[in-house]
Amino acid sequence: MPGVSSVFDRARLGQANRLFETAEGPLNAEALSRIEAEDISASLVFNDPPGRDDASTQETP
Repeated sequence: MPGVSSVFDRARLGQANRLFETAEGPLNAEALSRIEAEDISASLVFNDPPGRDDASTQETP
């Protein structure tokens, strides 16, 4: 699981993608300040099955 700052970065990226795809003109401060649940769930970090970590996906030599 990534660090907290990485999680926030991914949420902001999700927000930016959502706003880019749905905006119909200039955005106000509220739209730019609000992170929706879909912005967070869009990140692949949160789509990994529970209990799985990066170490479990690496091959052993």
